[in-house]
Amino acid sequence: MNQETNAIVEISKAEMALERANDIHEMLVLRDTAAAYEVLANAQGFKEAAQKAKIFQLKAERKAGDWLDKNVHVGNPQWSQDDTNGRIPEGITKIESSRWQLESKVPEDKFNEWIDESLAKGYEISAAGLQKLAKNHERKKQREELAEKGEDVIPSLLWNVWQADIQDWQAPKQYDFIITDPPYPKEYLYLYEVLARRTKEWLKPGGLLIAMCGQSYLNQIYEMIDKHLKYYWTACYLTPGQSTNLWQVKVNTNWKPLLIYSTNNYEGKTFGDVFKSDENDKDFHKWGQSTSGMLSIIKQLCLPGQSILDPFCGAGTTGVGALKHGCLFDGIDIDIQNVNITKKRLDDAEKTR
Repeated sequence: MNQETNAIVEISKAEMALERANDIHEMLVLRDTAAAYEVLANAQGFKEAAQKAKIFQLKAERKAGDWLDKNVHVGNPQWSQDDTNGRIPEGITKIESSRWQLESKVPEDKFNEWIDESLAKGYEISAAGLQKLAKNHERKKQREELAEKGEDVIPSLLWNVWQADIQDWQAPKQYDFIITDPPYPKEYLYLYEVLARRTKEWLKPGGLLIAMCGQSYLNQIYEMIDKHLKYYWTACYLTPGQSTNLWQVKVNTNWKPLLIYSTNNYEGKTFGDVFKSDENDKDFHKWGQSTSGMLSIIKQLCLPGQSILDPFCGAGTTGVGALKHGCLFDGIDIDIQNVNITKKRLDDAEKTR
């Protein structure tokens, strides 16, 4: 039996001990042991053993997180009363406690699927990767819960939202502005031309279409919209946080184009051409924009009382911004879960105006 096999056997024994462990300190001792095995395995070039040790550490953290989730804040006298750590066992920080509890929220089958897929595709297995998986899982749960709450919400005189396809939806009226963020992947490019064609029906004379887009296919998008509408301007939407890496063209970007078109002569107020989001918000939709960003657009362009349509309303952020600014809003989306999330968010936004 070689050294790497010995290491794998020892880690397997530790995994069996972890399954039996009920004390959090024992869980952490086993985790630290696996961390030492990982360092040793990497130093000796034992890739399989190092991977197994890393996976075991994450399993130990998940079990510790589950224990913390069930036992923290019940007054156990063994816990530290230190103001920094609160009622968390000695030797564990608040950050570690929060991180491990988040990791523990991923169901066992989803965790195992993630491990198998990472190994099959050669992806790095890391705590950061597991935390991303956990955040996405929690977001999905929250979206499902929000959508369920929105199923029975009745639209008001200030807003409405429909499940519909923009290719055949019949609008109940024309709108002062169409403000929207269509999907960016290449397979959805054709929707920009559909949007432009339908805008001729939906937009009031003197109004504007403001369509957000990515940069990768910008030249093609201009061509499609130009077939149907009158070009007005291209504005800049600044995005917060870390740059988006467009690896295929070796560009890091911190902004998105806002393509502005009309059906005839624009009759609204003068506006600036730089808009800004204060945060990155994907809680309600994986492609979502922040309320602050959409409100920045609406405040500069629209007057209270004017009407806004978003034909790709997603989770309704444009609508939330519209109601905050005192505008009327209609939205459509092809996905019923998005529609129900939008209904709940707009109902809440109307109540807090």
